[in-house]
Amino acid sequence: MATNPSSVVRTLTLGDGTVLAFTLADIGDPTAVGFSKDIPRLNSMWDDTSPHWTGQSTLTIKGRPIAIKYWPEVYRYAHNRQWKGIKHNWTCWKASIQCYRQGTPDEFWCRFSENGRPMSYTRILVLLCEARKKEDQEAVWKVAEEFGESFDTQCAYRKGSNMHVLTQPRAIAKRLHRLSDGHGRDEGHSI
Repeated sequence: MATNPSSVVRTLTLGDGTVLAFTLADIGDPTAVGFSKDIPRLNSMWDDTSPHWTGQSTLTIKGRPIAIKYWPEVYRYAHNRQWKGIKHNWTCWKASIQCYRQGTPDEFWCRFSENGRPMSYTRILVLLCEARKKEDQEAVWKVAEEFGESFDTQCAYRKGSNMHVLTQPRAIAKRLHRLSDGHGRDEGHSI
């Protein structure tokens, strides 16, 4: 007999170590939220382990505010359809916050201003995307140089019984990142 998906208990470990147990019924639909005009607010809701956390979020479960960085863990299995709807925004928010936290807010706005005025959020995202693509391409060149002729065998993945070579710079960069975190070649895997 199949288990009712809404009764399956899931857990999420919050930044203070609290393990929050919840079911699908405890989670509301994703709220329509935007941060295009308020990156500092996004910063205050992103991560409950940083000094920027204010203890507020537009998502709460059992009365606990859920930092935005955890939303994929909540919505991927709880509301997969809704996650598909917010995944793009979440990815943009992540890129924005990673850049925002690389220095001070003043440094961020200095970088993303034209003629003394802050750029639009859309323009910031375009520039961040361009920078990421450049970093990804540089990672590909690094891997290609490191592996030389064995690049095709080192940068491969299995799909079914067939091996395929990674071709997308983003996919290669992700694998390189995993490798640098201690996963991959050192454990007998391809990157």
